[in-house]
Amino acid sequence: MKKVIWIGGSPDSGKTTVAKALVRKYQMDYYDYDLYEDKHHQLMASGSKEGEIEIPSSPEDVWLHTSKENLLSWAHQSFNGRFPYVLRDLSKYQTSSTILAEGFGLTPELVFPYLDHPKDAVWIISSEEKKREMMLKRNKMNGMFNDPEKEIQAEENMLQRDLKIGSMIKEQADELGLSVIHVDKNTSIEQVYNTVEKQFERILHCY
Repeated sequence: MKKVIWIGGSPDSGKTTVAKALVRKYQMDYYDYDLYEDKHHQLMASGSKEGEIEIPSSPEDVWLHTSKENLLSWAHQSFNGRFPYVLRDLSKYQTSSTILAEGFGLTPELVFPYLDHPKDAVWIISSEEKKREMMLKRNKMNGMFNDPEKEIQAEENMLQRDLKIGSMIKEQADELGLSVIHVDKNTSIEQVYNTVEKQFERILHCY
């Protein structure tokens, strides 16, 4: 596989902002995991097996009528199911440059077998306080619900799922000896950028 460095982590942690800034500065190729979500899920659906969890299509069913355990299970199923397609996408890049792959489904246990060096990947995880601040700023559920109370509850359920994903990522990274950056309300995006840039200096010094 072509040379890839990886940024993963919990949603709303600043990983996309950092990834795009690094790509601009070092003129790397960028793989945006989120952009391929619909395509990958269509491919997964066409090859689905009996017994796999079926994910409801409406936001209300997903975020209001689903247990936190199932929300996490669906996320985990999506990460595992999509990763072979991620590898296929990356293999098709016609480039001699390093590729920076970024996305919250790029978990440590999936990425680890494809690392040349432990410092070729990093995960950024938000504290609950920082996560709440960013969700309020980004207003992710805007327009999905007519009832404000439903929107508030859906946002809370999403937040709790994302915190569980963050905990899962940290546990995997710790077990594999991989790097995690913790972000709280006092952490600036510049601090995160500088830490990630330092993490990747083994590769970036060639640019």
